[in-house]
Amino acid sequence: RLRALLKVIAGARYRGFVLLVDEVELIRRYPHQKSREQAYETLRLLIDEVGKNELPSCLIIFTGTDSFFEDERAGLPSYEALANRVLSPMDNISVKSFKQPVVELEGLNKDKLKSVVSRVRDIHGVAYKWDAQARMPDKEIEDLLGQWTTAGSETITRVPRPVLRELVQILDILEENPKLSRIDIRPKITDEQVAQRVSDILAN
Repeated sequence: RLRALLKVIAGARYRGFVLLVDEVELIRRYPHQKSREQAYETLRLLIDEVGKNELPSCLIIFTGTDSFFEDERAGLPSYEALANRVLSPMDNISVKSFKQPVVELEGLNKDKLKSVVSRVRDIHGVAYKWDAQARMPDKEIEDLLGQWTTAGSETITRVPRPVLRELVQILDILEENPKLSRIDIRPKITDEQVAQRVSDILAN
């Protein structure tokens, strides 16, 4: 089916096909070992097909948590045929290669989050045909980043998903209400709120 789909895509003169499969670690929750093995066998088959270039112009990306790669009972290591193909024998090196089948992602620091937030803002402006950069300039993004990070450090205190959801909500309101500013929607955090946030973090 995937080969047939790729032929249709090529016939329509598209450059290729990207398949994203999120939360592959959910395979670990399958109650029966046979079901898990069938799922892992499907992954192995896809990897082998890609390795033989039987799926031209196709990029397949699976995402999973650390538990998927470490769980020897129900995770990837439990299916040796798949583990041998994707797990690196050199797991103690600090330099990563993006040519390897498994790429471990690092958490976002302030600079990386700023890059993501800026791109989402620009995409929002293109999608809805409004000047998002003028209404949400870099200075406003820096202020928001200050509210999303621990005071005085580069540590991100919130995971990216709710941050981006909040950002998109702010952009939606700004686009729909030209007279409003970002501060009208989400006021700047006060020194007292910063102190309280630091106190809560230290307490936990």
